[in-house]
Amino acid sequence: MIHREIKVVADSLEDAHRLAKGQLPAGLLVISETVVREGLESRTVKAAAESSAAAMAKAQAGVPNDVTVLSQREIVAPAKKTIVIEAIDESTARLEA
Repeated sequence: MIHREIKVVADSLEDAHRLAKGQLPAGLLVISETVVREGLESRTVKAAAESSAAAMAKAQAGVPNDVTVLSQREIVAPAKKTIVIEAIDESTARLEA
């Protein structure tokens, strides 16, 4: 029986699986897997969009599949602002905006 140990370090479990599969020689199968984690680190995902629903969907798309979302909240409600700028020409107005 062939025995080979593959160790990988990655930011997510999904990335670690992909890296390990990439190192697995043809014809060999994974029969055991050990996940070692150096802590339970919380992370925040933020997104901006035209609506609250679109921002939540965009943020959710940035969450890896192996992560559980603990809470969702809207930090700032989406709104449009009109800013009036007086300038000699358009390029100057864009610089001042």
